[in-house]
Amino acid sequence: MEEYEIDLRELFFKLWKGKYFIIGIFILAVLLASLYTFVYLDPVFESRATLRIRPIPGEANGTEVVSLSLSGYVSFFTSQLVMNPLQEKIGQDFGREITARSLESELDGEDNFLFLSFRDNDPEAARDILSAWIETNNKELMKYITSQNRENLAQLEATMRSATRNFEEINDRLIAFQKENNIEQMENRLSWLERNVTSYMDELQQTKVELDVLRTTSPFLEELVAKEEGDVDEAIRSMDRLLQETYYQNLRQLALHLEEVSPVWVFLRQQSIDQRVRLEELENKKSDLEKLTGEMHEEIEEIQFQLLEVKTEKIDLQRRHERADANLARIVQEYESLNFFLENLSGCGIAIMEEPYIREGRVAPNHKLNLALAGVLGIFLGTGGLLFYHFLREDEKGNE
Repeated sequence: MEEYEIDLRELFFKLWKGKYFIIGIFILAVLLASLYTFVYLDPVFESRATLRIRPIPGEANGTEVVSLSLSGYVSFFTSQLVMNPLQEKIGQDFGREITARSLESELDGEDNFLFLSFRDNDPEAARDILSAWIETNNKELMKYITSQNRENLAQLEATMRSATRNFEEINDRLIAFQKENNIEQMENRLSWLERNVTSYMDELQQTKVELDVLRTTSPFLEELVAKEEGDVDEAIRSMDRLLQETYYQNLRQLALHLEEVSPVWVFLRQQSIDQRVRLEELENKKSDLEKLTGEMHEEIEEIQFQLLEVKTEKIDLQRRHERADANLARIVQEYESLNFFLENLSGCGIAIMEEPYIREGRVAPNHKLNLALAGVLGIFLGTGGLLFYHFLREDEKGNE
């Protein structure tokens, strides 16, 4: 296996000997680069502009608002909503075609500054196109924000109409309910019944006490006059009260004149009949009072039950009325806030801090850089070509 040794001195001598070849290649590369740079390549100019993003708030007086993030504002410049009308305008006014990649942007998130740049072969066109781009973006941005929030506003308006109908329906039901159910009248009737039933209950109690007394004393009185009664008792009891009174008056008068008739027996007889009549009256009164108080108690219970139902339903209707009123007030406030926001939307979005201007000098092509690269490339090509040439010659000599 052969080992190759590199003699730097000999290598330098060979390069020095072929210096004209290297210089020739260098000059040729520089000339070709100059021809390409100065003749073939068109100059490129750059327009710049400084904008400031004024973010639209996410809500206005508690009402949600459709907005964009900072990155959303930047990406909106290259969205189809902007590019479609912009490409049509640029094609008509400047006869050019642009793409979303034609625009360069840089965002300063701390101060919300947005730096834009656009390049073109014509400096005036570069500035005008960038101005048209910013104008179209701001126009479409406001249209987009407005349209999105208008949709929300329309939904709020429909919701507000529905809430208004619901409120009016509940309000009408509450008014009709109050007319159909006079709670005050029912309470007055209940109060009257409670007062009077107490009075009747007291009277019933007194009647029962009197009945108990009569039921206790009547048997003794009956026993005293039992020996003297005969058929007279039935006859007297069959009389009405007026005849009974007349009978007793005559009986008293007779007892005063006839010694054979005992005044005591007459008195006892009268008392016995009076007690029987009174007992019967009290029994009837007791029955009537029990029936009356029973009916009053039933009416009291019924009114109390109705009052409970009516008050419960009224409370439910009032709560629904309050909720409907509060809901309607909230929707109206949201609608008015969003509508006010849309009417004063011009202060938001993107503001131009520095109008588009042309950067001094051309940004492309870079003549010096191109010539320097061509020179370096020429030296490498010349040196490499020369070394390759000597390598081939030595290889041929070795083969011979």
